[in-house]
Amino acid sequence: MKKALFYFLMLFPLLCLTACSKDDNDSSNDEKDTPQNDEIAVVIGEDGKTSNGSLYVPIDDKSFYLDYIKYSVEESHLAVTGHDKTGLKKDAQIVSKITWKGTTYTVCTIKSRAFYDCKELLSITIPNSVTRIDTLSFYNCASLTGITFPNSMKYIGVAAFEGCDRLSSISIPSSVTTIELSAFSWCEALERIVVEAGNPVYDSRDNCNAIIETKTNKMIAGCVNTKIPSSVTALEYTFLGCTRLTGIDIPNSVKTIGSHAFSCSSLTEVQIPSSVKKIDEFAFRSCYYLTTVDIPNSVTSIGEKAFYLCRALTSVALSSSLVMIGDNAFQNCTKLNKIHSRMTRPVNFSYEVFDESVYEKAILYIPSGSSYYYNNTANWYLFRNIEEM
Repeated sequence: MKKALFYFLMLFPLLCLTACSKDDNDSSNDEKDTPQNDEIAVVIGEDGKTSNGSLYVPIDDKSFYLDYIKYSVEESHLAVTGHDKTGLKKDAQIVSKITWKGTTYTVCTIKSRAFYDCKELLSITIPNSVTRIDTLSFYNCASLTGITFPNSMKYIGVAAFEGCDRLSSISIPSSVTTIELSAFSWCEALERIVVEAGNPVYDSRDNCNAIIETKTNKMIAGCVNTKIPSSVTALEYTFLGCTRLTGIDIPNSVKTIGSHAFSCSSLTEVQIPSSVKKIDEFAFRSCYYLTTVDIPNSVTSIGEKAFYLCRALTSVALSSSLVMIGDNAFQNCTKLNKIHSRMTRPVNFSYEVFDESVYEKAILYIPSGSSYYYNNTANWYLFRNIEEM
């Protein structure tokens, strides 16, 4: 599978909101209520027949299927916990209220992996009762073309929509207060990202086609049409899996190129501004077509596997201020043949930073008069071709 989830964060259950409570009134009262917007209330009779003709299949004393979507009782509400792959096709509708065994429950959460790898799902309607979409809920739903979040939505979990290849547009409601890492990574068709006005945590300032954490000025999700505003100071998971991105301007406001910021296979060129101080782990991992990189003197650290698998990379210039080069930073960059180091006294690094073939064939260019330090510092002395500039 071409998609990869790099960091899987364990989520802790939260108490349900007041709206997600058990209704002990007579179920007939719910039948008289008129659902608002796209909300649907269903009553399941003792004989298994439903008030709206939905297909009901019992599972156990806590769970059942309704139109191939699995619902489970959790505390005093219902959660969507899975689906029947053989039956769920094309379009799906999550019900907002279900009366089951004489008790009416509100559907509040789409749990982890609920629609995991549901490749035939084209669209899904989520009612206003739902406030959480948990980890990997819609992971690899490769046919999902669009998603409309209800105005009640508050939480979108880790990799919730990762690998949704055909998802082209995302609009984040003002109610959303938490978007976890990699929520929209590997959405290859994504062209438009908007955060609705009034959101207290996130924004899409300057029509940037991205999601920015307002307080930290960190951009956490982008797409092929993203423009990085000059107020952004950090990038993290921003373009992970954005396979159509070939280049982008990074403004001088950016200080940190964070984890997986540019893990996008089609990137051919990048200019790192002199404002950048850190390049974190996996920042440019698997940028297969990146050929040259100039790391400015402002950069003090290069994280683990920062340029791992940049297999077209032929030339790299290293900052004079480096105090750390992480393990495997340039591993599997097998075409690397020129390394320009600006450090007069180089920093130590592990043998695995470069491939063995790079030590043997690449030319290491170093500042004039610094040969003594390079010949006596691990693992620079492994380079067979060292030339002073």
